[in-house]
Amino acid sequence: FYTAIMGIFASILISIFLILFNKSNLIHNYQNRYHELKLDFGFAIIGGFLGALNQILSNLSLKYEDATKIAIIKTTEIFFVFLFQFFLLRITTDVFKISGAIIIILSGISILVYKIADSNYSSAKEKSIRNNRN
Repeated sequence: FYTAIMGIFASILISIFLILFNKSNLIHNYQNRYHELKLDFGFAIIGGFLGALNQILSNLSLKYEDATKIAIIKTTEIFFVFLFQFFLLRITTDVFKISGAIIIILSGISILVYKIADSNYSSAKEKSIRNNRN
């Protein structure tokens, strides 16, 4: 939460600095691009609040659920970012980005398979111990 709030203030301060020292390319066409600037500022504010909401909900999920499961679910963000980037933003990716994403997703899947196998093994072991006592 605090990082999102600090990010908003840092973005505003950097924007003011660029405007004051005339380092921004947006200054030259400020009058023509005023509508775009308002839209971009709105998107930045919405992105900041959504980032803060993401952090709050992630912290709450860690409070109520195992961190391993949450980490596995968080790795699926990479897949959705690639879909969003390709279909909505029309940004193409290279082989290195795709291979890195595949490695990360496969590692998350392997951890999930290991956790399922480990829980099945542990429950079978507990059953055999209970049966031996009876």
